[in-house]
Amino acid sequence: MSNLIKAFEVFDDSLVKHLDNKIETTILLEDIEIGSLRAWLANKLRGIPEEALKELDWKKAVGHYLNQGRYILLNVLEKKAQITSGDVEIIDLQLKEAAKTTRVNELPTYVQPTKKSIIENIKNISEATKPLVEGDTVFYEDNENKTSFNLELKIDVESLEDLITEEELQSDSTMILKVRKPDFLGNTKWSFKHGEQNIEASILHQDWLNKYQQGQEIIINPQDALVCRVRTTVKHDENNDVISKTYEILEVKEIRRAPNSTQTKISF
Repeated sequence: MSNLIKAFEVFDDSLVKHLDNKIETTILLEDIEIGSLRAWLANKLRGIPEEALKELDWKKAVGHYLNQGRYILLNVLEKKAQITSGDVEIIDLQLKEAAKTTRVNELPTYVQPTKKSIIENIKNISEATKPLVEGDTVFYEDNENKTSFNLELKIDVESLEDLITEEELQSDSTMILKVRKPDFLGNTKWSFKHGEQNIEASILHQDWLNKYQQGQEIIINPQDALVCRVRTTVKHDENNDVISKTYEILEVKEIRRAPNSTQTKISF
């Protein structure tokens, strides 16, 4: 329950932050029905902007907007086996219409939420329902409407990103990556530090990786650095904003030991 509440708080924030960055939303657990998992949730809005339009009851308008936003998201996802670009487009258009009907779009700072934030919220809500098992059901309802959560929907983050990707750019370069966390299993990404930036990267240099995992010649310690040929892939959306950035190590050229290491540098 707590993960689901958090996921909806993030969703609400993604809607209202476009109105005023001082507005905060908090979902309160008002009551729990004894002997069931039914819970009543209420919104609390903080940070009333004094400059809001006088003729518009902004608090009520934003509350209606958030409520409609949840129904829009859940109704589009209901009974879906997978998400399509058309589904994201429908959510985007219906959120615009909700902003219009609730008059939220009359607030001077209103900005339409991005498609990137839409897919991030789909992922968050899907992740929050993962612990539920067969036979569990979750509903969202108010005095007028009721809709169910789609517990069958399985989300693949990369596939979601591809739905809103307008352009994908790749570049290869030599980078010096300081090792934070090696991968001993071969099916997860390594953690590195590049300058002040923490990055994760898959190693595609299979011969080198096999030798490392088999303990043949190659020993890597935290704070050692790898000199690598790295492929960087950047996905952009229709607004030219970055959706994601991924790193793949095509070739490990050299191991540079940490300053206090007694081991020697290795070149390949």
